[in-house]
Amino acid sequence: METSETYGLTEASLRDKEQQEKVLKEFELQRKIRQTVVPTDDVKVRILLRHLGEPITLFGEREMERRERLKKLFATRESELDFSALTNVIEPPGSTLADSDALPPRPTEIFYTEGIPGLRAARLAIAEYSLPRAQRRLDLARHLYADVEASKSFLRRMDTAAQSMREMSEFCSEIAGARPLAACQFSPDASMLAVGDWDGCLSVFEPLTCRKLWQTRVSSNRLTGLSWHPLFSAIDGSSRRSDVRHGLSHHHNNSNDISHDNGNNGDDGLGSRRSEGGVPAQATPPQTPRPVALATGDLDGRVKLWDAAGHCLKSLEGHTARCTGVSFHPMGAHVASGSYDLTWRLWDVDTGVCVLEQEGHSRPVYSVAFHPDGSLACSAGLDAYGRIWDLRTGRSLCLLEGHLQGLLCADFAADGWRVVTAGLDRTARVWDLRKRKCLYTIPGHVAAISTAKFEKETGSFLMTSSYDGLVKIWSGRDYRLIKTLASHENKVFCADFAPAAAVLADGVVGRRGAEEVGIEEVGIEGVGIEGVGIKGEKEGDDVIMGKGLSATQRPSSSSSSSS
Repeated sequence: METSETYGLTEASLRDKEQQEKVLKEFELQRKIRQTVVPTDDVKVRILLRHLGEPITLFGEREMERRERLKKLFATRESELDFSALTNVIEPPGSTLADSDALPPRPTEIFYTEGIPGLRAARLAIAEYSLPRAQRRLDLARHLYADVEASKSFLRRMDTAAQSMREMSEFCSEIAGARPLAACQFSPDASMLAVGDWDGCLSVFEPLTCRKLWQTRVSSNRLTGLSWHPLFSAIDGSSRRSDVRHGLSHHHNNSNDISHDNGNNGDDGLGSRRSEGGVPAQATPPQTPRPVALATGDLDGRVKLWDAAGHCLKSLEGHTARCTGVSFHPMGAHVASGSYDLTWRLWDVDTGVCVLEQEGHSRPVYSVAFHPDGSLACSAGLDAYGRIWDLRTGRSLCLLEGHLQGLLCADFAADGWRVVTAGLDRTARVWDLRKRKCLYTIPGHVAAISTAKFEKETGSFLMTSSYDGLVKIWSGRDYRLIKTLASHENKVFCADFAPAAAVLADGVVGRRGAEEVGIEEVGIEGVGIEGVGIKGEKEGDDVIMGKGLSATQRPSSSSSSSS
């Protein structure tokens, strides 16, 4: 018997439906806000707010917060606004912003935050270290400028290197882990390659053979950044590294064993050694002090220092939110870390004390890079700004303003006057610090750029990796595309040049069932550029390595291997 009765929803179901609709509307609003583009100039933002009938500033509101308020207004009133008319409001035809007397001048207040006693000593040490290096760098630049033949010879070598880079090809691959790779970096002497993944594991490989030397678990959450100590090769020496490889040879038989203490004293079982039967055994701590080789950051907000054998030496705690990138100062006495708590910190490597907690961003700080002289630092934030800091005085020297969305990376060139920033707006911008303006914009990818790095020795090449699955190498002179590496089908999370090498390492999200390390070959004949690189893929990260060899040294295809 058919009935035409209609049953209504219960009161609980109606509440759930309303909550679901509210959540969906919020998601849609956030999506529109992310896609909304507004001016980065605070004067123009104020003009638009006034035109919309909104307060040009709220109590305690800063530039980035004002910009976010404008984006939200655009997203919520999208159907009411005539965006072409708003363009004329910002810059009326035949007039300039100087004609407007309604807006007050931009504040230029300088303020200082009291530091700990050790900060003064750190600044003095950085100044004593950086000034002689800056003098040598400038003397070399003057010599190349004055010696025409030397300059021509250098340019010819770079042209030869660029031509060889165009012939880069895959060399071999190796398993790296079970989850996507978050960070990778070569040691200063290119003898080791460190890789961190979303599983919280830190792995170290021998690049030329793709052999895993050791692996340890850093955290129960993701590893978010890593950095090698800049004096690693000088501190440890080749004999100690050989002892490490010999003593850890059992890892080559089972690359998935996690066998080194991570400083947690076995409380959570993450860093305990494993016996042959699989029963955790107490880790034997090192008997003598070991030099710092690596620093890592994790999702728990901790920065950890490690020796060359995978023992945790110190755990640096102070961030109140997740840690992002970590980077050693060129002097080696300090390490910097960015965080989602809107600050970046400078830590003393010997004592583990935070000597500087630097504010200045309205969104999380995603990356911190150091000038090759050690005098400056560049912080890149998700507020779409980069800031140049003088480590000797603590002053903010320059605001890198022009990106439309958050920054994910920054790096200095070896010449000292160029810095590159890149991020979610899919562009990489090269800045001239002498003129304090953008020198060149590279719209080289169709998705967010995860890494942008200059070649370490001369800055003659620039490498970018992106969520579009591509790694690209650009000329450092005219920023023309030299080579595109398209070995993967998903996001590339990280990449690195080997020291004195035209080889790079990158971490990618892909489709394979295990993380795999591979090598890409490039011939740099007569230039002395040589090294190895890595990439990783999701659902098992795939890591591709590139090896720089002269044309007469290239191995035959039979020497390539794939796991």
